[in-house]
Amino acid sequence: MSVIGKLGKTDTLFTNQIKDLLKIPKVADVIKKEFNNYPPNLTDYNTVAEDKTCARIYHALKTGRFAPFQDVLLHPPSPNLVNESNLFATWIYEGRKNQNVDETPKEPQRLPDPYTDKPQNLLKFEHIRPLFTDCDDFNMRNLQNDSDPEKAVKAIPLHPTNDEQFKKFVDKRDLILYAVKGKAMPKNGEPWTDEEINFFCAWIYDGAEQGDKDKSFAETISYMKPTFPDDVELKQVKLTVDGKTYNNIEIYDLKPPSTADSLSYDEHIKLMFADGHREAMMNYKHFDLQNYDDVNNKKVLILLRLTRMESNDPSNVKLMPHGNPWPQKNILLFYHWAIQGPNSRNDSDSGRPQKYDNNDPDYQNMQNYYKEYLKYIRDGYRKVTYNFYSQGQGQGQ
Repeated sequence: MSVIGKLGKTDTLFTNQIKDLLKIPKVADVIKKEFNNYPPNLTDYNTVAEDKTCARIYHALKTGRFAPFQDVLLHPPSPNLVNESNLFATWIYEGRKNQNVDETPKEPQRLPDPYTDKPQNLLKFEHIRPLFTDCDDFNMRNLQNDSDPEKAVKAIPLHPTNDEQFKKFVDKRDLILYAVKGKAMPKNGEPWTDEEINFFCAWIYDGAEQGDKDKSFAETISYMKPTFPDDVELKQVKLTVDGKTYNNIEIYDLKPPSTADSLSYDEHIKLMFADGHREAMMNYKHFDLQNYDDVNNKKVLILLRLTRMESNDPSNVKLMPHGNPWPQKNILLFYHWAIQGPNSRNDSDSGRPQKYDNNDPDYQNMQNYYKEYLKYIRDGYRKVTYNFYSQGQGQGQ
C-alpha cells in the first residue's frame, strides 16, 4: 500500500530505513541473542527479507515491547523496542520492499511465528485505541447521518463499544491505514506521525486482535497532540510553584519575540480546536469554538476544563477536550491569550486589549486555575507532554 505525495507517508524501504534500524545497538543485541550469537548478515537485503529470518528478527524485536509479565507497553526513557518492532512489522506488511516504493510487494504479507501458533507480545486493540481521539470518533459516527449515501457508508466507529462495531472497524482497517498514511485523517487535525502510523500498521500485521473486551471497549484517554501555531517561540524552564523551583521538572514558557500580547484568537487559538471539538460543543453546550465572541465569552470556563486534574477514569473528570487532554504548551498559549483582558485580541489587526483589573474575579480565577494546573504537573496528575503509546499513563518528557 504505497502512498506517494508531498504530505503522505511512503512505504518503508530496506535501504533507507530497515538497514539503519538493524544497526541500532539495542536492536542488534536482541537479534544476536535470537540467533545464538551468530546473527545473519543484517546489511544484505535478500538475507533479511527471507521468510524465516525475517520472522525470527520480528520475534526478537517484539519481545522488547512490554514490561515483564505485564500487558503494558514500555515507554521512554525505559529501554524498549516499541517503535523499532512497529517499524519492522510495517516493512513486512508493506511488502518487504528493497529500494523503491514501486517494487512488487513480497508475499506473504504476514509471516507465521517461527516457534508457535500462539505468538506472544502482540499488539491488541486496547493499545491502538488511544490513537483515535473522541473527536475523530465523533466525526466518523456523524457520517452515519449524512444525506449522501456514499459518505454514510464510510462511517466507522473508531471507539467501538460492542462486537458488531469492532468487526466493522477491523473490516475497514486498511482503509483507515490508507487515510492516515495519506494524511487525510484525522480531518482538519494534526496528521499522525510516522511512528503512530507504524504503530497502527503493526497492530494490523499482528492480526488486528481485539484482546480483553473490557479494556478495548472501555473509555480511554487519547494523547494525540493538538495543532500548535508555527510562529510561536517556546523555551523550557524549571517548574516553579509557590516560589519553589523543581529542578527535575521542566515546562514550557513563551520565548521572545513571542509574548502574551502578541497572541490572537484568529492566528493562534482557533487552530488548536479541531472540527470534532467544535461539533461536540455546538451539540452539547451550544457555543462555537470557531467563533471569537463565543470563545472570548466562555474562556474562563474553557480554561477551567483545560486545566483540571486527570483521572484513570476519564468519565468522572470533565476535562476538555473530552478524553484528549492538551499538552502544557497548548494550555500555556490559551492561558496567556485569555488573561490579556476582558476582550482578548481577536486578530493581528486588533489593538492591544484593555487589561484586567487585578481584583477582577475572572482574572483571579484564571490565575488560580493555571496555578493549580502547575501543581497537578508537580504532583503527577498532569503531564507536560505525552507519549502516544502510554496507555493512559502519559509519559512526561
